[in-house]
Amino acid sequence: MSTVNRQWGNYQVLFKTEGYQCKILVLDVGKSISLQYHHHRSEHWLITKGTAEIICRPDRDHESKPYILYEGQSVDIPQTYVHKLMNVGKVPLEIVEVQLGSYLEEDDIVRIET
Repeated sequence: MSTVNRQWGNYQVLFKTEGYQCKILVLDVGKSISLQYHHHRSEHWLITKGTAEIICRPDRDHESKPYILYEGQSVDIPQTYVHKLMNVGKVPLEIVEVQLGSYLEEDDIVRIET
């Protein structure tokens, strides 16, 4: 299992098969993934360590307030929903991410803001 480094931290793919994959994401303190959506997949995030601030809304035109998730809590991100994940805690944020869909490659990320 190899680690892929990003500007926000890193991820590892634990398992991948047709239709779904499972990753571990680690976001460094104060970092976030871009505001984004996916055409071909939904995601489920389970917080395993740290404190996450989440944005999840149906589309780009709707405003939504961020909300906080703690260790042991989870969120479903439906396909095409705009979403963002931020580490607002004092330790690295660890997430188990399960992706479900017909296409699971990284080029299905549509970034709205970096």
